Amino acid sequence: MKKTSNFPLLIPAIAFALSFGLLASCERRQPPPPPIVIADTTIVSMARLDMHNPDVLVDAAMLAGMIGMPNVVVLDVSPAGNNLIPGAIWIDRTTLLRYVDGNPHGTETLATFERVLGANGIGNNTTVIVYDDANGMHASRIFFHLKAMGHRDVRLLDGGLGAWIASGYPIVHSPAAPGPLVTYTSAQNNMDALSANINHVLYAKDSPEWSILDIRTQSEWDAGRIPGAIQLTFPGQFLNPDFTIRPRAELEQIFAHIPRDTNLITYCGGGFRATFAHFIFTHVMGWPNAVLFYDGGWFNYTWAGAPAEW
Repeated sequence: MKKTSNFPLLIPAIAFALSFGLLASCERRQPPPPPIVIADTTIVSMARLDMHNPDVLVDAAMLAGMIGMPNVVVLDVSPAGNNLIPGAIWIDRTTLLRYVDGNPHGTETLATFERVLGANGIGNNTTVIVYDDANGMHASRIFFHLKAMGHRDVRLLDGGLGAWIASGYPIVHSPAAPGPLVTYTSAQNNMDALSANINHVLYAKDSPEWSILDIRTQSEWDAGRIPGAIQLTFPGQFLNPDFTIRPRAELEQIFAHIPRDTNLITYCGGGFRATFAHFIFTHVMGWPNAVLFYDGGWFNYTWAGAPAEW
């Protein structure tokens, strides 16, 4: 398919390529998260040593030992926030979203993230454990942005609230009060280096060096998709029946049809499921090339009048 003339791609493509160097440079400078000590035992990761980066997950048992530790915030970003892990604070995720170019779930400004985090007692050196009750798609969105802001230690609860309950741990129905107001200042701003926009996607869909991953339902896929996109199924291909993330070797087998020598762009409708896929390919599988998150997703793509296929 020929590129549409409505979108000048040369300058964005150059910036797109330059961003890879910026991202690699930022990641090299990023220090590892600090160790966590539970019952005098230093824990730097959970038992998921099959992962490319095991320091970004905790399991239910590990989290149970972390609750109440100094400088640890357990953050619930579930839509309702009425069933919570004891000690967790709740953030209304809609305060971090705004309408952007046809996408009602676009990302808020960096300044807004800093304000909301600080208002909830989250500082630059806080260990943040984030979870939800929706298979991780909301938690991964917040995880993504904290990582893009250079936050040193942010982790997902493997399996989210479902895994916590399945492990026999209690829940409460009211969030904990946030800690005192602090000033949060982003250590870095890697949003552009980790994200794709419409010009990037239009370039990538016709490039053999890129694979575009569609993380939507079958009905969404049938109603229209980015030309050449590869369909993935969320949560079935990503999660075990107990809601936890599948082992790395199993994921590599499931996604063996995705060319390993390509860069990736993940997208969905409005940017939640796509960040979970970004988490999997980046931190669990250790994809050898660039992995970008298309924040605008299908909403932005159709708003721009870009070509689709059925």
